[in-house]
Amino acid sequence: MFRKLAALALVLTLSSLAIAEDAPKPAPALKDTKVDTAPLKDWGTRTYNAVRITPEGLETPMGTLALKTTVDKDRFQFEDTLNVDQRETTVTSKVIPVATLNITEATIAAKRGDVTTNGTVTVKDNQMTVTLDGKDKPVANAPENSISIFGFFRLATLLPRDAGGKWTIDAILNDFKFRWSAEAGMFIECRGPQKVQVNGKEQRWTHFVLNTGQGERKQIEAWVDEKGQLCEIYIDNMKLTLAEK
Repeated sequence: MFRKLAALALVLTLSSLAIAEDAPKPAPALKDTKVDTAPLKDWGTRTYNAVRITPEGLETPMGTLALKTTVDKDRFQFEDTLNVDQRETTVTSKVIPVATLNITEATIAAKRGDVTTNGTVTVKDNQMTVTLDGKDKPVANAPENSISIFGFFRLATLLPRDAGGKWTIDAILNDFKFRWSAEAGMFIECRGPQKVQVNGKEQRWTHFVLNTGQGERKQIEAWVDEKGQLCEIYIDNMKLTLAEK
């Protein structure tokens, strides 16, 4: 009887070890990931044509998005201009060259017809202070392990391109609204290289997804070619494609 019990205990122990070995490792936090941000120095200005995709799959031109990256001393400066539906919005941000591309300060200027909106944001000690049209908004938490939407577009060109890569984040900043989203289960995922047709030629683009943790379709997609260039973006029903030079 003792031998049977001992054998059973050994089997259970070995089974537990096997399960532990097969258990997937938790995804690392983005802030703890080594990312070489040096290639952003050569980013320059990249312009994307925007179209709205209907449920039937039809595409209607909307405008353009320009993503500009320059170096400002020990930081990057992002200048992003979205010009769609007769509304032009420009956000200029100072960014730390770390994996999360954290914003330290930014300004926003939006214009639609005769109506203009101006604002500023400052991030210090994980706290974000926002002022819009001279009015202060409630101070918001700005977790270290967080990114901005347009920071994600640059980051997608820097992350490893192996399928299955995954990095957790704690919050997402909507650059054009200066609003934080902090939901459970937010992460960046690399779905690996996939074949696409570009002007009749087959290419391999790597598919990155920013999951906002807010249910179906609440994700933002970025496609990067083999040269590391951001070629296409999807935000809800808007598709943005790199304009040909």
